[in-house]
Amino acid sequence: MKQIRIDFAKGSLRRTIWHSTPLHWFIFVLGVVACLTVSYTIVHNQGLQQEQQAYRNKILKERNSQIAPVKKIEIPMAQASAVNQVVLQLNLPWRELQYALEEATSEKVAVLALEPDAKSRILKITAETKNSDDMLSYIDRLKLQDFFVSVVLNKHEINEQDANKPWRFQLDLEWSEKVNKP
Repeated sequence: MKQIRIDFAKGSLRRTIWHSTPLHWFIFVLGVVACLTVSYTIVHNQGLQQEQQAYRNKILKERNSQIAPVKKIEIPMAQASAVNQVVLQLNLPWRELQYALEEATSEKVAVLALEPDAKSRILKITAETKNSDDMLSYIDRLKLQDFFVSVVLNKHEINEQDANKPWRFQLDLEWSEKVNKP
């Protein structure tokens, strides 16, 4: 038969310690060691963080003392204007221009040259067609494009030296300031 422990005495710390098993003592000691380890780690990490911050501050002071002040360079107005013109020319809305031209151009029209002027937002086109009706319908299709503000026919002529006698014409297309993505 299994032994039954009957104890009607009032509980106290002394009685609890006296009746603790080795497993309870092991868990207690393990908990104390864990608490001491965690507190040591926290204190040690705070010290390391302070050392790291001091080291960072030292490096920043050394860098700031080594960096020479930058001299302000005066750019002549003519050079600045030339650079701005190049940047303006490079920042043409090519994608939108190409999309609008592709929408309007049919196989009856051969576009020979494109000359953009970014400052005035004008695209000069030189093209050829077989007859005047194709030329006029091309101009009408260009006028229907939202991207172009105006379409102007500058000149047209019949190329007599070519056996097909094509109509060669030049247009000025002004595109809008607001670039609409297709």
